[in-house]
Amino acid sequence: MFKNLNISYWFIGGLIIWGIIALLRRNGIIVPLNDHLTDLYSVPMFSYTTMKIMKLTYYPDWRPDLKFLLGAALNLTIVFEIICPLLSARYTADFMDIICYFSGALIYHLVLQRIYYVDSKLDMQIKIPV
Repeated sequence: MFKNLNISYWFIGGLIIWGIIALLRRNGIIVPLNDHLTDLYSVPMFSYTTMKIMKLTYYPDWRPDLKFLLGAALNLTIVFEIICPLLSARYTADFMDIICYFSGALIYHLVLQRIYYVDSKLDMQIKIPV
């Protein structure tokens, strides 16, 4: 089903993990490391979504490069670890979150981007030279 939509199974897995964590949080069940897991996966999910939007609009060959990924991690850090804690007591600054944002960016750059790119190219029946 998802192959017809050209959506990566890794992305669908991330959505399922986020959904489960959100459901558990809503029911008051706290899973150890769930906050850091969602922070780790936030840059890859954001970058993949951005890549799909770019491919569907004007730039079919666009892929997020390392500069884009690090910029996304930096923006998340500024918004959620600096600005939001100043504006609301609900948000807390956590250095581990910053590490997760940047680690997620590097994981996407080194591992997931290759998987996403290969998945989309295989759907178009084009082989990628390694």
